[in-house]
Amino acid sequence: MGFRIDLDFAHGPTATKVEQEPDGRLAISVERGEERAVVYLSPESVEALWYEVAVALARLRRC
Repeated sequence: MGFRIDLDFAHGPTATKVEQEPDGRLAISVERGEERAVVYLSPESVEALWYEVAVALARLRRC
């Protein structure tokens, strides 16, 4: 069963970080002040996410 969590970090500066965990997963974190969201993904899932982000940015920039 799937679930959805919506987090709005669009307003104000954020800090992002990607770190590798000892088990090989990648931890992608987004922080703003005291708020922090972390998503753990496999390297393959990060590559798929990277592709989707690149396509979305290209559309925004009309490349």
